[in-house]
Amino acid sequence: MLAAAASVVATADAAITAYARHSTWAAAPANLAGSVFTPSTAASFDTESFAGMPGSSYSAQSGGSGWSSWTATSSVAGGAVSVSNGAMFAASSGSSLVINFMAPSGSSMGVMGVGGDFRFFDASGTPVDGRIWVRLGNGTSVMRNFTTAEPFVGFWSDDASAPILSLRIQPISNLGAATFVGIDTLYLATVPAPGSVAVLAAVGMIGSRRRR
Repeated sequence: MLAAAASVVATADAAITAYARHSTWAAAPANLAGSVFTPSTAASFDTESFAGMPGSSYSAQSGGSGWSSWTATSSVAGGAVSVSNGAMFAASSGSSLVINFMAPSGSSMGVMGVGGDFRFFDASGTPVDGRIWVRLGNGTSVMRNFTTAEPFVGFWSDDASAPILSLRIQPISNLGAATFVGIDTLYLATVPAPGSVAVLAAVGMIGSRRRR
């Protein structure tokens, strides 16, 4: 379980690393001291603020393009996903919000980093704690609980065979059905395909040898 954002920077579990600060998450690929990638890697980022999306409730909401394409659905059969005041949320109390990302092609690693400003509320509108499941392309999944003191939670996968395929944003079970889940801003990231990373690393090593 992640502690409050003020006291924890990151926790790791197999191919996935979780972050409690947006700035640390965004800097992770290029952070030589603690990068989730070796060598330090330039990443591409995309931000979804949900601005301009349909405000009514739909069975699914979609956005992004290319590697950052996503589709959000409700875990409840026949449930809806709504957008209001710049936030996307599951319209039914007790429902999870499931966000699926485009499966990577042979030339792309797909989504390797994802983060968001997640929100959980009870029936009276009081913020409550929540839970996120991250499903990876290698068939594994990672779960993280987080508290109301952590408005941001982010993840990176450092395994080319394990891009992030989906997020499941859900209430913690003991809170019952009177809980609503949503997200204010979704942050997505990718890195070069494995071959490109290897080439960049080799070029760096050759350049270093020549300077000697």
